Amino acid sequence: MDDDILRALIKKAKGYETKEVIDEFVVDESSVPILSKRKVTYKDIPPDISAAKTLAEFKNAGGYGDFTEDELKKEKERLLRELASLSGEDGVLRERKSTRGQKTKK
Repeated sequence: MDDDILRALIKKAKGYETKEVIDEFVVDESSVPILSKRKVTYKDIPPDISAAKTLAEFKNAGGYGDFTEDELKKEKERLLRELASLSGEDGVLRERKSTRGQKTKK
């Protein structure tokens, strides 16, 4: 992805402040425009959820896309081994018992 596009996407995802300048000109007798008013406003652009989502999708999309053929084959074998270890002798996939978040008795 182009660095400029990535920077713009990050900026939009985080939110930013922008300055808007509006100049008003009047024309004098000799048809020369002269600045009569300048209005400067600052706008706060809030973070954009869709830009953050797109950024996350781009980040996750690079997961296996950068792998070589050999690396993909090794990853496939690793995942198949993990699936085999999760399934019982009857071939039914079992959930791995997790102790995460469980309270232990003292």
